[in-house]
Amino acid sequence: MAGRPPSDRVRRQGQLLEIVARADFVGIGDLSQQLRVSEVTIRSDLRDLEAAGHVRRVWGGAQPAASASLRVRRDPVAEAVMAAALLRSHDTVFLGAGRLSADVAAALNRRSDLTDITVVTGDLAACAQLADDLGRFTVRVTGGTLHGEVLKPGLEDGQRDRVDVAFLPCHRVDANGVVHLDEDQSAAVEAFSTVSSGRTVLLASADVLAATGGTPWLALGGEHTLIIAPIQNRRALERLRATGAQLLVAAS
Repeated sequence: MAGRPPSDRVRRQGQLLEIVARADFVGIGDLSQQLRVSEVTIRSDLRDLEAAGHVRRVWGGAQPAASASLRVRRDPVAEAVMAAALLRSHDTVFLGAGRLSADVAAALNRRSDLTDITVVTGDLAACAQLADDLGRFTVRVTGGTLHGEVLKPGLEDGQRDRVDVAFLPCHRVDANGVVHLDEDQSAAVEAFSTVSSGRTVLLASADVLAATGGTPWLALGGEHTLIIAPIQNRRALERLRATGAQLLVAAS
């Protein structure tokens, strides 16, 4: 008899639902391997489960239905609006995971003049901001394991796209002008290094100079652009300018 009996399908969908419920995100490939069925079958099962309200399908996999709150459209902060202004139609952009990523995606969506933009990202909250306008945006989601809302991609993912601009939210900038990343962010940057991007733009919130911790990544230099929220410490600003990086202070 062709195909699987209905009881097998129901049992498999129950197992699939349990796997998705235990994680923030599970990829199609991972589900296919765990349940030992084809990716076509997994996609069919996910359609059924989404129609029943149990899961939410996203690029490359699925999330629990409760994660749908990520789709709420947000008002981007000034730093994100300034970042989005740097892009031109037909650009390919890498959007690193972090606090400002979804804001940048929302700001991109607001730019009605942009067309044919490819966004490479592992940040699902950022993906959600572009989900309703895929006519203008092509979204490539990096594969890997999700930690919170951050996907840690494998190195092979970083070799498929030559990006024009890489936007990377940074955790802090220390007194020596060294950029520190969140631990979850550093794994993604290993795959999408500055070698694969034409321009590296670092995004920093107002507390970037006062923050502690993080993983040292690079020393700011003339090849970098730093977009930062307004800060009152003039000495700190002068220290940043001394690195040679292009410093853009967002409007308050």
